[in-house]
Amino acid sequence: MANNPHSKSNSNTTRRVVRQGTPTPGFETPLYHESNQMPKKNKKKKKPHRGRKILISVLSVLLIIGIGLFVLFQYYFGGLQTDEEFKDKTNSELGIDEEIAAALNQKGVTNIALFGVDARGDSDAGRSDTTIILSLDWDHSKIKLTSIARDTYVSIDGHGETKLNHAYSYGGAELAIKTLNENFDLNIRDYVTVNFDQMAEVIDEVGGVTVEVTEDELYYTNELIDRDEPGTPHIQSAGKVKLTGKQALCFSRIRHNVGGDDARTSRQRMVLEALFEEAKNLSVTEYPGFIKTLLPMVKTSLNYTDCIKMASIMLKSGITMEMVGFPHEYSEAEGQIINGTWYYVYDLDLASDMIHKFIYEDIHPDDYYGESSSSENMG
Repeated sequence: MANNPHSKSNSNTTRRVVRQGTPTPGFETPLYHESNQMPKKNKKKKKPHRGRKILISVLSVLLIIGIGLFVLFQYYFGGLQTDEEFKDKTNSELGIDEEIAAALNQKGVTNIALFGVDARGDSDAGRSDTTIILSLDWDHSKIKLTSIARDTYVSIDGHGETKLNHAYSYGGAELAIKTLNENFDLNIRDYVTVNFDQMAEVIDEVGGVTVEVTEDELYYTNELIDRDEPGTPHIQSAGKVKLTGKQALCFSRIRHNVGGDDARTSRQRMVLEALFEEAKNLSVTEYPGFIKTLLPMVKTSLNYTDCIKMASIMLKSGITMEMVGFPHEYSEAEGQIINGTWYYVYDLDLASDMIHKFIYEDIHPDDYYGESSSSENMG
């Protein structure tokens, strides 16, 4: 039998090429040898789309900017000591009553505990030399400072009744906040601790602070300068004086000789208020240096987002600051010696009521007990 050129046996040497379309009737599909295939047409390479080039360029620029901002952020804010675990503290651990929290959390107020710790040695945890409740009153565009005397006779969980400032040394910020919340029915959940001994650098960064100095304060401040800060120039005169950081620090530390603890906390508030004024008047270009100096001295439960959000209150028009100290002339306080130790003893329920009216209802004690003299416009 003759070999059929279309038989399967020839499949090793030839292959059928199927063309697109329907074959013409009566014609076989032609056969082509593999070596006789038609050459493929060269396809032109597509150039990258112009939009893709632009996108890549934009992303590259954004990446560079992002890296730059991160480095800049770390340079200025990297020194902040954040207590990240503090956010996990429960209301019970912080001495916050659930009913009180439910009521107070509806108010447009954020409370933060400020602790000025006089820790002059690295191994000394320090007692809270200054205890202030910082309240950001968003509804009334006010910053309120409520200072409580360090010798106030309070109950401290696990330690009985003793001085308020002992709480920080016994249990750090957690116990100090718990003591404030339990004794004054508050809902404080955050804190900022500043080593008061380092505040001199912050004050120098803003160019000093201006305060009113009496003749007695002049004498005892210079005496403390000689004892604690040798080499620091003396304050030369009484009256309205611009103090350097170390001068202001010694001025704030005067206690026994000029007015006791009341006058001492008043001087501390005076220095803080003067520092606030100077910081508020810094130019935009001066703020980064101020922040870089301040943050390494601070330990806080606030994160960066919290700080930025809270700082926005400074942008409000006509922002004011008000201050009140406890005890005051309306507190019916008296000094008592208990078991050989001097304490400030006063009605904490009455004080709690006054604090709540001041912080949440915007009523200063002077407004219903006497002539108001504490409000000063800061804007």
